[in-house]
Amino acid sequence: MPHRVNRILFDRVKAAITETRRVDTRYWAKVEGCQAITSVTEIRALPLSNGCGTVACIGGWACFLATEEEIASAFEAYGLSVLDANEPFTLAAALLLSGADSIDAVERACSPLFFGDWPAVEDFASDICQPDEEGTQAVLRRMDDWAIEIERR
Repeated sequence: MPHRVNRILFDRVKAAITETRRVDTRYWAKVEGCQAITSVTEIRALPLSNGCGTVACIGGWACFLATEEEIASAFEAYGLSVLDANEPFTLAAALLLSGADSIDAVERACSPLFFGDWPAVEDFASDICQPDEEGTQAVLRRMDDWAIEIERR
């Protein structure tokens, strides 16, 4: 069965990145001056949408923006465990793709999106939260390229 991108969530992630320009390609999520955040529970508690010193990668944004209904649907579709609920890689992959026969297949398909050869994009170095337009556009292009590749298969 072919993979299908969850365009509703995917487009919400793109819109959030476009609007906030707070994306980081090295961490699931991060608060300026703090250590990286690697659990879904902590990511969902961040002020990503309005917190100037917060950033997240594509998977982090997917975990943050997903509705409870989308999360429940991903759990049902892939038989996720309670441990999977707090693992950003597994949950974000399950949220962004459908149609795979296993969670492992979904994770493999999402690996280039989450762990690909990305340039370092970090946006909280400035005291006034000036977004990096070029880095943001590079992330958005890579997202679109990934989605096209997934849908071609």
